[in-house]
Amino acid sequence: MNFESNQTMSRVGIVADDLTSAMDGAAPFVVHGDGCRASVVVGGRTACRRADLIAVDTDSRSRTPEEAALLTSRAITQLRAAPVLMKTVDSTLRGHILVELEAAWRASGRRLVVFAPAFPASGRTTRNGIQLVHGLDVAQSAFGNDARHPSPSGRIASLLAPLAAELVRVNGDLPTEGVIIGDAECDEDLDRLVAAAAVDEVLWVGSPGLAAAVARRHSAASGIDRSAVPAVRRVVVVIGSTHRVNAMQLARLRQHVGDGLRFVGEDGDAGDATIAVIMPPPAVGRVPIDAAVRVKTMLADRTRALVGVGFDGLIVTGGETARSTVASLDIQQIDVLDEPWPGVVVGYVPQRSITIATKAGGFGGHNTLVDLVEYLVRGRRR
Repeated sequence: MNFESNQTMSRVGIVADDLTSAMDGAAPFVVHGDGCRASVVVGGRTACRRADLIAVDTDSRSRTPEEAALLTSRAITQLRAAPVLMKTVDSTLRGHILVELEAAWRASGRRLVVFAPAFPASGRTTRNGIQLVHGLDVAQSAFGNDARHPSPSGRIASLLAPLAAELVRVNGDLPTEGVIIGDAECDEDLDRLVAAAAVDEVLWVGSPGLAAAVARRHSAASGIDRSAVPAVRRVVVVIGSTHRVNAMQLARLRQHVGDGLRFVGEDGDAGDATIAVIMPPPAVGRVPIDAAVRVKTMLADRTRALVGVGFDGLIVTGGETARSTVASLDIQQIDVLDEPWPGVVVGYVPQRSITIATKAGGFGGHNTLVDLVEYLVRGRRR
Protein backbone atom coordinates (compact mmCIF):
# COMPACT_ATOMS: atom_id res chain seq x y z
CA MET A 1 0.00 0.00 0.00
CA ASN A 2 1.50 3.29 -1.12
CA PHE A 3 0.28 5.96 1.29
CA GLU A 4 0.90 9.61 0.48
CA SER A 5 3.71 11.04 2.54
CA ASN A 6 2.01 14.39 3.30
CA GLN A 7 -0.45 14.73 6.15
CA THR A 8 -4.18 14.85 5.55
CA MET A 9 -6.17 17.26 7.71
CA SER A 10 -9.49 16.09 9.09
CA ARG A 11 -11.25 16.42 12.42
CA VAL A 12 -10.96 12.70 13.13
CA GLY A 13 -8.35 10.24 11.87
CA ILE A 14 -8.78 6.48 12.29
CA VAL A 15 -6.39 3.68 11.34
CA ALA A 16 -7.66 0.09 11.20
CA ASP A 17 -6.12 -3.27 10.33
CA ASP A 18 -9.04 -4.44 8.18
CA LEU A 19 -11.99 -2.95 6.35
CA THR A 20 -14.76 -3.85 8.77
CA SER A 21 -12.77 -2.27 11.60
CA ALA A 22 -12.34 0.91 9.56
CA MET A 23 -16.08 1.04 8.85
CA ASP A 24 -16.91 0.24 12.49
CA GLY A 25 -14.63 2.99 13.74
CA ALA A 26 -16.06 5.64 11.42
CA ALA A 27 -19.75 4.86 11.80
CA PRO A 28 -20.33 6.16 15.36
CA PHE A 29 -19.20 9.63 14.34
CA VAL A 30 -21.82 9.63 11.58
CA VAL A 31 -24.56 8.33 13.88
CA HIS A 32 -23.78 10.56 16.88
CA GLY A 33 -23.07 13.68 14.85
CA ASP A 34 -25.47 14.31 11.98
CA GLY A 35 -23.55 16.02 9.23
CA CYS A 36 -20.23 14.23 9.70
CA ARG A 37 -18.76 13.44 6.31
CA ALA A 38 -16.88 10.18 6.84
CA SER A 39 -14.81 8.37 4.24
CA VAL A 40 -13.05 5.05 4.50
CA VAL A 41 -9.97 4.72 2.33
CA VAL A 42 -9.47 1.24 0.92
CA GLY A 43 -6.97 2.06 -1.81
CA GLY A 44 -3.41 3.28 -1.60
CA ARG A 45 -4.06 7.03 -1.75
CA THR A 46 -6.28 9.45 0.11
CA ALA A 47 -8.74 11.13 -2.23
CA CYS A 48 -11.03 12.59 0.44
CA ARG A 49 -9.19 15.61 1.81
CA ARG A 50 -12.44 17.47 2.58
CA ALA A 51 -13.92 14.74 4.74
CA ASP A 52 -14.49 15.49 8.44
CA LEU A 53 -13.36 11.95 9.23
CA ILE A 54 -10.91 9.78 7.35
CA ALA A 55 -10.46 6.12 8.24
CA VAL A 56 -7.62 4.22 6.61
CA ASP A 57 -7.68 0.45 6.21
CA THR A 58 -4.09 -0.79 6.27
CA ASP A 59 -5.17 -4.37 5.46
CA SER A 60 -2.46 -5.52 7.85
CA ARG A 61 -4.08 -8.25 9.93
CA SER A 62 -2.82 -11.00 7.64
CA ARG A 63 0.59 -9.40 7.05
CA THR A 64 3.81 -10.14 8.91
CA PRO A 65 4.39 -8.20 12.14
CA GLU A 66 7.05 -6.11 10.39
CA GLU A 67 4.71 -5.21 7.54
CA ALA A 68 1.89 -4.46 9.95
CA ALA A 69 4.07 -2.07 11.94
CA LEU A 70 5.25 -0.24 8.82
CA LEU A 71 1.77 0.15 7.35
CA THR A 72 0.37 1.36 10.67
CA SER A 73 3.16 3.90 11.11
CA ARG A 74 2.63 5.32 7.61
CA ALA A 75 -1.11 5.64 8.06
CA ILE A 76 -0.88 7.28 11.49
CA THR A 77 1.72 9.73 10.16
CA GLN A 78 -0.70 10.70 7.41
CA LEU A 79 -3.53 11.40 9.87
CA ARG A 80 -1.77 12.57 13.03
CA ALA A 81 -2.72 16.24 12.55
CA ALA A 82 -6.35 15.34 13.30
CA PRO A 83 -7.43 16.54 16.77
CA VAL A 84 -9.03 13.14 17.43
CA LEU A 85 -6.75 10.25 16.51
CA MET A 86 -7.68 6.59 16.93
CA LYS A 87 -6.16 3.20 16.21
CA THR A 88 -8.87 0.57 16.14
CA VAL A 89 -8.34 -2.98 17.39
CA ASP A 90 -10.52 -6.04 17.19
CA SER A 91 -12.70 -6.38 20.30
CA THR A 92 -11.58 -10.01 20.60
CA LEU A 93 -7.89 -8.98 20.49
CA ARG A 94 -7.06 -10.68 17.21
CA GLY A 95 -4.32 -9.29 14.99
CA HIS A 96 -0.96 -7.63 15.61
CA ILE A 97 -2.09 -5.78 18.72
CA LEU A 98 1.28 -4.98 20.30
CA VAL A 99 3.37 -4.15 17.24
CA GLU A 100 0.67 -1.96 15.71
CA LEU A 101 0.08 -0.13 18.98
CA GLU A 102 3.81 0.53 19.37
CA ALA A 103 4.08 1.77 15.79
CA ALA A 104 0.98 3.97 16.11
CA TRP A 105 2.16 5.53 19.36
CA ARG A 106 5.58 6.42 17.99
CA ALA A 107 4.14 7.91 14.81
CA SER A 108 1.34 9.80 16.55
CA GLY A 109 3.43 12.09 18.71
CA ARG A 110 0.80 11.71 21.46
CA ARG A 111 1.88 11.39 25.07
CA LEU A 112 -0.86 9.07 26.32
CA VAL A 113 -2.36 5.87 24.91
CA VAL A 114 -5.80 4.90 26.19
CA PHE A 115 -6.38 1.22 25.39
CA ALA A 116 -10.03 0.24 25.81
CA PRO A 117 -11.15 -2.65 23.56
CA ALA A 118 -14.57 -3.20 25.17
CA PHE A 119 -17.66 -3.25 22.94
CA PRO A 120 -20.49 -3.72 25.47
CA ALA A 121 -23.26 -3.62 22.84
CA SER A 122 -21.85 -6.85 21.39
CA GLY A 123 -21.09 -8.56 24.69
CA ARG A 124 -17.35 -7.77 24.69
CA THR A 125 -16.31 -6.26 28.02
CA THR A 126 -13.13 -5.62 30.00
CA ARG A 127 -13.04 -6.56 33.67
CA ASN A 128 -9.89 -6.27 35.80
CA GLY A 129 -7.89 -5.95 32.60
CA ILE A 130 -9.27 -9.18 31.09
CA GLN A 131 -11.15 -9.10 27.80
CA LEU A 132 -14.37 -11.11 27.96
CA VAL A 133 -16.94 -12.29 25.43
CA HIS A 134 -20.29 -12.68 27.19
CA GLY A 135 -18.40 -13.15 30.45
CA LEU A 136 -15.86 -15.68 29.14
CA ASP A 137 -12.15 -14.97 28.67
CA VAL A 138 -11.83 -14.29 24.93
CA ALA A 139 -9.12 -16.94 24.56
CA GLN A 140 -11.54 -19.55 25.90
CA SER A 141 -14.37 -18.42 23.61
CA ALA A 142 -14.94 -19.44 19.98
CA PHE A 143 -12.56 -16.66 18.98
CA GLY A 144 -9.72 -18.52 20.67
CA ASN A 145 -10.15 -21.21 17.99
CA ASP A 146 -10.61 -18.86 15.05
CA ALA A 147 -9.39 -20.60 11.89
CA ARG A 148 -7.28 -17.64 10.72
CA HIS A 149 -6.61 -15.32 13.67
CA PRO A 150 -7.19 -16.96 17.06
CA SER A 151 -7.33 -14.74 20.14
CA PRO A 152 -4.14 -15.50 22.10
CA SER A 153 -5.17 -14.26 25.55
CA GLY A 154 -7.73 -12.14 27.29
CA ARG A 155 -5.17 -10.70 29.70
CA ILE A 156 -4.43 -7.34 28.14
CA ALA A 157 -1.43 -6.47 30.30
CA SER A 158 0.25 -9.68 29.14
CA LEU A 159 -0.31 -8.79 25.49
CA LEU A 160 1.14 -5.32 26.08
CA ALA A 161 3.85 -6.39 28.54
CA PRO A 162 6.76 -4.57 26.81
CA LEU A 163 4.87 -1.28 27.21
CA ALA A 164 4.26 -1.69 30.95
CA ALA A 165 0.58 -0.82 30.48
CA GLU A 166 -1.23 0.25 33.64
CA LEU A 167 -4.81 -0.69 34.53
CA VAL A 168 -6.71 2.37 35.73
CA ARG A 169 -9.98 2.96 37.54
CA VAL A 170 -11.59 6.18 36.35
CA ASN A 171 -12.36 8.32 39.39
CA GLY A 172 -10.81 11.58 38.25
CA ASP A 173 -8.17 12.71 35.78
CA LEU A 174 -6.12 10.16 33.91
CA PRO A 175 -2.32 10.02 33.80
CA THR A 176 -0.81 12.41 31.29
CA GLU A 177 1.55 9.95 29.63
CA GLY A 178 2.21 6.25 29.11
CA VAL A 179 -0.18 3.42 28.21
CA ILE A 180 -3.26 2.77 30.27
CA ILE A 181 -5.86 -0.01 30.10
CA GLY A 182 -9.45 0.98 30.75
CA ASP A 183 -11.96 -1.45 32.23
CA ALA A 184 -15.45 -1.14 30.76
CA GLU A 185 -18.52 -3.28 31.30
CA CYS A 186 -21.01 -0.77 29.89
CA ASP A 187 -21.05 2.26 27.63
CA GLU A 188 -21.15 4.57 30.65
CA ASP A 189 -17.73 3.24 31.71
CA LEU A 190 -16.32 4.19 28.32
CA ASP A 191 -17.97 7.62 28.51
CA ARG A 192 -16.28 8.28 31.86
CA LEU A 193 -12.94 7.18 30.46
CA VAL A 194 -13.20 9.54 27.50
CA ALA A 195 -14.39 12.43 29.66
CA ALA A 196 -11.33 12.10 31.88
CA ALA A 197 -8.78 12.51 29.08
CA ALA A 198 -7.45 15.58 27.25
CA VAL A 199 -8.36 14.66 23.69
CA ASP A 200 -5.45 16.32 21.87
CA GLU A 201 -2.87 14.47 23.94
CA VAL A 202 -4.37 11.00 23.50
CA LEU A 203 -4.05 8.20 21.00
CA TRP A 204 -7.29 6.28 21.46
CA VAL A 205 -6.94 2.53 20.90
CA GLY A 206 -10.05 0.39 20.97
CA SER A 207 -13.06 -1.12 19.25
CA PRO A 208 -16.38 0.44 18.09
CA GLY A 209 -17.41 0.81 21.74
CA LEU A 210 -14.61 3.31 22.37
CA ALA A 211 -15.19 4.99 19.01
CA ALA A 212 -18.82 5.59 19.98
CA ALA A 213 -17.80 7.05 23.35
CA VAL A 214 -15.31 9.40 21.69
CA ALA A 215 -17.93 10.37 19.10
CA ARG A 216 -20.51 11.16 21.78
CA ARG A 217 -18.11 13.65 23.38
CA HIS A 218 -16.14 14.96 20.41
CA SER A 219 -18.36 15.58 17.39
CA ALA A 220 -16.85 15.69 13.92
CA ALA A 221 -19.98 17.12 12.30
CA SER A 222 -19.68 19.96 9.81
CA GLY A 223 -23.38 20.78 9.70
CA ILE A 224 -24.32 19.24 6.35
CA ASP A 225 -27.50 17.23 5.89
CA ARG A 226 -27.13 13.56 6.69
CA SER A 227 -26.89 11.54 3.49
CA ALA A 228 -29.68 9.21 2.46
CA VAL A 229 -29.11 5.49 1.98
CA PRO A 230 -30.20 4.57 -1.58
CA ALA A 231 -32.60 1.65 -1.91
CA VAL A 232 -31.21 -1.34 -3.80
CA ARG A 233 -32.87 -3.89 -6.10
CA ARG A 234 -30.70 -7.00 -5.75
CA VAL A 235 -28.32 -7.99 -2.95
CA VAL A 236 -25.19 -10.16 -2.86
CA VAL A 237 -24.45 -11.67 0.56
CA VAL A 238 -20.77 -12.61 0.82
CA ILE A 239 -19.98 -14.87 3.78
CA GLY A 240 -16.26 -14.74 4.44
CA SER A 241 -16.15 -15.45 8.17
CA THR A 242 -16.23 -18.99 9.51
CA HIS A 243 -17.86 -17.94 12.78
CA ARG A 244 -20.90 -20.10 13.52
CA VAL A 245 -23.19 -17.09 14.01
CA ASN A 246 -23.11 -16.58 10.24
CA ALA A 247 -24.61 -20.03 9.64
CA MET A 248 -27.51 -19.21 11.97
CA GLN A 249 -28.08 -15.84 10.34
CA LEU A 250 -27.94 -17.36 6.87
CA ALA A 251 -30.42 -20.11 7.78
CA ARG A 252 -32.88 -17.49 9.01
CA LEU A 253 -32.41 -15.46 5.81
CA ARG A 254 -33.04 -18.52 3.64
CA GLN A 255 -36.22 -19.26 5.57
CA HIS A 256 -37.37 -15.66 5.19
CA VAL A 257 -36.60 -15.15 1.49
CA GLY A 258 -37.46 -18.60 0.16
CA ASP A 259 -37.27 -18.94 -3.62
CA GLY A 260 -35.88 -15.42 -3.97
CA LEU A 261 -32.51 -16.61 -2.59
CA ARG A 262 -29.91 -18.57 -4.52
CA PHE A 263 -26.55 -19.99 -3.44
CA VAL A 264 -24.08 -19.20 -6.21
CA GLY A 265 -21.74 -22.02 -7.17
CA GLU A 266 -18.80 -22.35 -9.52
CA ASP A 267 -20.88 -21.37 -12.56
CA GLY A 268 -21.51 -17.97 -10.97
CA ASP A 269 -25.15 -18.02 -12.07
CA ALA A 270 -27.70 -16.29 -9.84
CA GLY A 271 -30.56 -16.50 -12.32
CA ASP A 272 -33.38 -14.13 -11.45
CA ALA A 273 -32.78 -14.32 -7.70
CA THR A 274 -33.05 -11.08 -5.75
CA ILE A 275 -30.67 -12.37 -3.05
CA ALA A 276 -27.47 -14.20 -4.05
CA VAL A 277 -25.26 -15.88 -1.45
CA ILE A 278 -21.58 -16.57 -1.98
CA MET A 279 -19.67 -18.54 0.61
CA PRO A 280 -16.55 -20.72 0.85
CA PRO A 281 -16.60 -24.51 1.14
CA PRO A 282 -16.64 -25.90 4.70
CA ALA A 283 -13.24 -25.95 6.43
CA VAL A 284 -11.99 -28.17 9.24
CA GLY A 285 -9.33 -26.84 11.62
CA ARG A 286 -6.87 -24.05 10.86
CA VAL A 287 -6.94 -22.77 7.27
CA PRO A 288 -3.53 -22.55 5.53
CA ILE A 289 -2.66 -19.10 4.22
CA ASP A 290 -2.55 -20.17 0.57
CA ALA A 291 -5.99 -21.81 0.87
CA ALA A 292 -7.41 -18.70 2.53
CA VAL A 293 -6.07 -16.54 -0.31
CA ARG A 294 -7.70 -18.78 -2.91
CA VAL A 295 -11.03 -18.59 -1.09
CA LYS A 296 -10.91 -14.79 -0.84
CA THR A 297 -10.11 -14.57 -4.55
CA MET A 298 -12.99 -16.88 -5.42
CA LEU A 299 -15.45 -14.87 -3.32
CA ALA A 300 -14.26 -11.60 -4.85
CA ASP A 301 -14.42 -12.89 -8.42
CA ARG A 302 -17.98 -14.17 -8.04
CA THR A 303 -19.07 -10.94 -6.39
CA ARG A 304 -17.59 -8.86 -9.20
CA ALA A 305 -19.45 -10.96 -11.77
CA LEU A 306 -22.77 -10.45 -10.00
CA VAL A 307 -22.23 -6.70 -9.71
CA GLY A 308 -21.63 -6.75 -13.45
CA VAL A 309 -25.12 -8.16 -14.08
CA GLY A 310 -27.02 -5.68 -11.95
CA PHE A 311 -26.63 -6.52 -8.27
CA ASP A 312 -26.36 -3.11 -6.57
CA GLY A 313 -26.26 -4.06 -2.89
CA LEU A 314 -23.50 -5.92 -1.05
CA ILE A 315 -23.45 -7.43 2.42
CA VAL A 316 -19.98 -8.66 3.34
CA THR A 317 -18.99 -10.47 6.54
CA GLY A 318 -15.36 -10.58 7.64
CA GLY A 319 -12.75 -7.85 7.25
CA GLU A 320 -10.38 -9.65 4.90
CA THR A 321 -13.25 -10.75 2.68
CA ALA A 322 -14.59 -7.20 2.58
CA ARG A 323 -11.17 -5.84 1.62
CA SER A 324 -10.60 -8.35 -1.19
CA THR A 325 -14.14 -7.80 -2.47
CA VAL A 326 -13.87 -4.03 -2.76
CA ALA A 327 -10.38 -4.36 -4.23
CA SER A 328 -11.74 -6.60 -6.98
CA LEU A 329 -14.25 -3.86 -7.80
CA ASP A 330 -11.48 -1.22 -7.84
CA ILE A 331 -13.16 0.68 -5.01
CA GLN A 332 -10.80 3.10 -3.28
CA GLN A 333 -13.21 5.01 -1.07
CA ILE A 334 -16.49 4.30 0.74
CA ASP A 335 -18.69 7.08 2.13
CA VAL A 336 -20.05 5.88 5.48
CA LEU A 337 -23.77 6.60 5.81
CA ASP A 338 -25.22 4.72 8.76
CA GLU A 339 -24.82 2.13 11.51
CA PRO A 340 -28.30 0.59 11.76
CA TRP A 341 -27.17 -1.91 14.43
CA PRO A 342 -23.99 -2.22 16.51
CA GLY A 343 -21.22 -3.68 14.37
CA VAL A 344 -23.20 -3.32 11.12
CA VAL A 345 -22.16 -0.37 8.92
CA VAL A 346 -23.66 0.85 5.66
CA GLY A 347 -21.76 2.89 3.08
CA TYR A 348 -22.08 4.03 -0.51
CA VAL A 349 -19.66 3.92 -3.44
CA PRO A 350 -20.60 6.72 -5.87
CA GLN A 351 -18.20 5.56 -8.58
CA ARG A 352 -20.02 2.21 -8.76
CA SER A 353 -23.52 3.20 -7.55
CA ILE A 354 -23.28 0.38 -5.00
CA THR A 355 -24.51 0.32 -1.42
CA ILE A 356 -22.30 -1.85 0.79
CA ALA A 357 -22.87 -3.14 4.31
CA THR A 358 -20.06 -4.68 6.35
CA LYS A 359 -20.31 -6.89 9.41
CA ALA A 360 -17.61 -8.56 11.44
CA GLY A 361 -18.12 -12.30 11.43
CA GLY A 362 -19.14 -12.81 15.04
CA PHE A 363 -21.57 -9.89 15.30
CA GLY A 364 -25.33 -9.87 15.38
CA GLY A 365 -28.30 -12.01 16.32
CA HIS A 366 -30.19 -14.63 14.34
CA ASN A 367 -32.18 -12.07 12.35
CA THR A 368 -29.30 -9.73 11.48
CA LEU A 369 -29.06 -10.72 7.81
CA VAL A 370 -32.84 -10.65 7.39
CA ASP A 371 -33.06 -7.18 8.92
CA LEU A 372 -30.10 -5.92 6.91
CA VAL A 373 -31.46 -7.13 3.57
CA GLU A 374 -34.77 -5.44 4.31
CA TYR A 375 -32.95 -2.25 5.33
CA LEU A 376 -31.00 -2.14 2.06
CA VAL A 377 -34.06 -2.81 -0.09
CA ARG A 378 -36.04 -0.13 1.72
CA GLY A 379 -33.25 2.46 1.92
CA ARG A 380 -33.33 5.51 4.17
CA ARG A 381 -34.33 9.04 3.30
CA ARG A 382 -32.78 12.19 4.74
